[in-house]
Amino acid sequence: MAALTPALFAVDGSTLIPLPAWTKLQLAPQRNSPGSVTVDYLAGADGFDVLHDGVGARPPRALEIEVWLGGNATGALRGYLLRKGGDALSPDSSWTFGGHFLEWLLGKALVAPQTKTSANPKGELIFSAVTYGTILITVLQQAQARGALTGVTWDFSTTHDSNGVAWASNVTSLKFSPKTTVLQVAEKGVELGMGEFDMTGARVLRAYNPDGRGVDRTLDAPPLTFAHTINLAEHSRRETAEQAGSAVLAAGGQGLYDWAENATALASLGFRAEVAADAGQIATLSGVEAFAAAQAQTLSTGAAEYASTVALAAGAPRPLLDYGVGDWGYAVTGTERRRLRVAQLDLEFLRGSPPQITVVQSDLMTDALAALYRRLAAVSSGDAVVGTSTATPGDDTTAPAAPTGLVVDSIAYQDDEHSQTLAAVTVGWSAVVTNADGPNTPQAQAAQLILERFQSGLAVSEEWTWPEAPQLVNDHNDELLAGWNNTGDAETWLAGYVSDHSSGASAADDIAGYKVALAYLGMSQVGGIPSSNPVDAIIAFNEVTPSTGTTATTFTFGGVEADASIAVRVAAFDNSGNQGPWSVPLQHTTAVDNVPPPQAAAPTLRVWFETLDIASSGLGSVGEPMPSDYDHTRVFLSRSASITAPAGASSPVAFVPAETGRQHVANLFGAGTWNQPDLPIGIGYYAALQHVDRAGNAGPISTVAGPATAEQLVSAQLIDSIVTAPKIADFAVGSVKIVDAAIITAKIADLAVNSAKISALDVGKLTAGTMTATVTQSGLMRTAASGNRVEFDASGLRLYSGSTVVGRWQTSDASMLMTGTYMSALSGERINILPDGTQRFYPASGSNYSQINNFGNDLMIRGILDGNGRSGRMNVNALGAGMNFSAESEIPSDLRSEMVVFDRRARVTAPLINFEVNGKLTPPDGSFRRIAFSQTNSSGVQIASSVLEYKLDTGSNPGMVAISRNAGWKAEAGSMLVVNAAMDTFVAVKASDFVISSSETVKEEIADIRAVVDPLAAIRAARARKYVYTSDRWYTPPPTEADPDPDPVPVADPPTRLGVLAEEMPAVLVRDTPDANGGTVASISIPDHLALLHGALNQISDREIRSVAGRTLVPSGPSLAGAVRELAVTWDEEPLEVPTGGITTIYAAIEWLGKTTAQIKPGSLTLTGCTVVVKTLATISPSSGSPITVEAQALYDYVPPYVPEEP
Repeated sequence: MAALTPALFAVDGSTLIPLPAWTKLQLAPQRNSPGSVTVDYLAGADGFDVLHDGVGARPPRALEIEVWLGGNATGALRGYLLRKGGDALSPDSSWTFGGHFLEWLLGKALVAPQTKTSANPKGELIFSAVTYGTILITVLQQAQARGALTGVTWDFSTTHDSNGVAWASNVTSLKFSPKTTVLQVAEKGVELGMGEFDMTGARVLRAYNPDGRGVDRTLDAPPLTFAHTINLAEHSRRETAEQAGSAVLAAGGQGLYDWAENATALASLGFRAEVAADAGQIATLSGVEAFAAAQAQTLSTGAAEYASTVALAAGAPRPLLDYGVGDWGYAVTGTERRRLRVAQLDLEFLRGSPPQITVVQSDLMTDALAALYRRLAAVSSGDAVVGTSTATPGDDTTAPAAPTGLVVDSIAYQDDEHSQTLAAVTVGWSAVVTNADGPNTPQAQAAQLILERFQSGLAVSEEWTWPEAPQLVNDHNDELLAGWNNTGDAETWLAGYVSDHSSGASAADDIAGYKVALAYLGMSQVGGIPSSNPVDAIIAFNEVTPSTGTTATTFTFGGVEADASIAVRVAAFDNSGNQGPWSVPLQHTTAVDNVPPPQAAAPTLRVWFETLDIASSGLGSVGEPMPSDYDHTRVFLSRSASITAPAGASSPVAFVPAETGRQHVANLFGAGTWNQPDLPIGIGYYAALQHVDRAGNAGPISTVAGPATAEQLVSAQLIDSIVTAPKIADFAVGSVKIVDAAIITAKIADLAVNSAKISALDVGKLTAGTMTATVTQSGLMRTAASGNRVEFDASGLRLYSGSTVVGRWQTSDASMLMTGTYMSALSGERINILPDGTQRFYPASGSNYSQINNFGNDLMIRGILDGNGRSGRMNVNALGAGMNFSAESEIPSDLRSEMVVFDRRARVTAPLINFEVNGKLTPPDGSFRRIAFSQTNSSGVQIASSVLEYKLDTGSNPGMVAISRNAGWKAEAGSMLVVNAAMDTFVAVKASDFVISSSETVKEEIADIRAVVDPLAAIRAARARKYVYTSDRWYTPPPTEADPDPDPVPVADPPTRLGVLAEEMPAVLVRDTPDANGGTVASISIPDHLALLHGALNQISDREIRSVAGRTLVPSGPSLAGAVRELAVTWDEEPLEVPTGGITTIYAAIEWLGKTTAQIKPGSLTLTGCTVVVKTLATISPSSGSPITVEAQALYDYVPPYVPEEP
């Protein structure tokens, strides 16, 4: 085998550009990961410009590269270089470039938001019962449809992996949120033990079943072996048993716990080692049991990792050419040989040196543990459970499919409780016969649970159940036992049953019922009950079925406004409580009541004396009953045979005998008779009827009946005054003298027999039409001897229904019994008292009444109802009293809002609670308006320190303060101010932490602080000060009843504070903020101040200590002891900053050494030079041949100037 001969190329389309001048090349491919690539390259060398120009941040540039290892393109690797770094000022420096292999591309494509539905309100990408291949292909296709992952292909399918092997597992429930990368999706499949992946240099994504990537090189001849005697230079091994245990206590949701033991671990450790495991969101006992058993297996062993440094001998297998990541090989140390899998390869190539190769391996046990850990983590988080074409462990979680075939119809109506027209809506749909996800039937799920119980070694009864078994098991264990029928091994039969019954769409044979929901889309009419959704573009659905749903495939509900645009949808649920997705909403406009009642049947007329009885059957003209929204019947009377219906609404008026035209004399409310008295004698009258419904629609007028004529009481044959009282002796005409019926109306003239002619009348019976008397004295008067009747006597008035007294008014105590409904009037404002005690109060018009009634054990008072049957209510019972807004059907769990008081407890509940202070009036104590919260002590006396008050300051800014503590807060001009009780100055804030949002993700226009201010210069300009706040010198006591508006008092010893003055700070850091008195004051933000300090420290940390030098000669000639001279020194080069100090050095001939001193004159340092002071200690006489030279060396701090970043 040839040696490794790496070559590096830049990829430009189909052209490879050589990059020959690399000094170090590092390749680190890793299993199921993008790995890493690092290149060191000499600046200015051949190919450097290609690298340097191909990688950058502004604008972003990524360079695709290709690496050959065997002298040709066989086995070539491809990746991208994404990072670079180096010294831009040194032309021959080495630059480092870094990046990843092509798997990195998967991280540059996202899961996009999916279509939002009621079942998927977050727009997540949801998978159910699919393979790893289906998941990857779905996200790849969606990304490529948006233009991402160009050129990426794949060689696997939804059913088979890249090796052509059928996918061994699927995921029963998995969701990905938008913004998840495709790389994260692929890695999630690895975590769940569904598969593995890599990407070839040709951009072909490959996906495998678990452990399917790689080749078993232990089967080669010779096998791939890493041994000390062959190629191992170093072999490290890391193992730990810290997390191992022999007994696991798993804790799931809803208080579920389960122990699991591992006998092997117990024997190995020699003692019981108990460890806890959190099962997270697992909320079924079977799930917790399975989790505990898996954890017991996991924690029964530790973890191990093996890393080998390999020497590449002549003819030895070459990494990435003869073996790669995922392959199997032997690792031999001493006499121990292990079969291990390659997890990662690290190859480092240095010019002129042999390659350094590290092989990281993990054995089969460790890989299995890692996969098991990933599965357990997924189960704990509740996001997925992986199976092998079997149902998800646990209770039945398979929801029914969405109903289809929706139809909607409606009819309009009115009822006694509403003033406007309503509609009854009927919804129909096809029965649901399949589940939403398809692959699992309840029987298969039950079989899976029983099988897992057997496999875990836990007790299972002969009936294939156990204590606390899920209901799903108890529902189907008998059916499964009968199917097995004791034929063969139970576990084998169960496994086969699960496999046979878990493919295709599952039948939904456990449908428990359906739920129907309604949403208002708006109303076409104006006014009436509010029905339009108050939130634009959001449809709010409310369930109209009872909480238990309906078992039928049709459902009718009322109370919906007529002529309203609505949408309805239906969802199915099963016996396990799984609710399926909602159907597609179906829109409908509810019916309008514009259909009048049918034509009324003609009335029946009967005349007696001057009275006309007008009878209505309450039926239609062909004998049909009235519709349910019938309200009343109009009664018309006229002297004309032609009676026409009124054009609009009509109300009854008092009968006028002289009127010749149509008169609306009465309304009948059903079948009945109207008695019209005072008809003129001898004039024919006609009558007609007209039915009216609750919406005011009037039907056709009936056929006119008549004429009916009132007749005289006596005949014309008896002439007035012929028979007079003087002509008839007392008692001469008695009953025995008059033959029955001998005196008839025809024999007696009108008004011939009157009270003047009859002094007394003694009869056994008297039958009359209308009898008028001033006084009638009777022992008992009644309308009939039996049956329905009315009686009255000295004891009172009684009403009988048959033999039962249904009404009574007693004279003894004026008490009254009324077993029917009391009505104070027939229309308008009135009160009705029903037999059950309910009192209904009607408005001036309409029938939408208020009510007081008994409701169970409650006394309930409610107002008129809105279109949803809701109103304000008050309920009082033995528990307390409450006020709420609701419908009766919503009591007590679905109240819209409520205020309730109980024994020592009160509560207010509503989506919006508003406490409002009346600004029109002042408090009774004359103090300021406010909302006060306080507490009393055990004696009921208010605790002064407990008072917390909401109020406004003088500028109408709201706040809340504790008066006795002189502290609170208020909101003003976009700021939250911590203030005193008077809300006119600030007080201290204390907390354990102050946190500000500081992530890069919430910031824009990010730049170095020096883009706007020089931090060091700003700190130099703003000195730290000590001071006293003006507001600290005064204190306003809390108000009292005696002094509701106290004056401020001086503070004897105000606190000393430390800080800076805003006026000395750079303008960019100064903000005008509220001063708590309606004005503003210059302020400094703490984050800004901290940033300024950070910037100054950055500058100090970037500081360089530099030096500059210059020289001067002491003038020739003698100089006596004690002489002092100042000499100018010019710097050899101009410094970048003014020096701040320095030293001098004297260079002199031997005879002058020690006879002079020199120092830099304070304050003389400049950018051009300095002044040195030379002092003669002993007489000297320098000359050109024996000179004295003074050298000055000055030091200064240099902070590199700010260079703006590239845009």
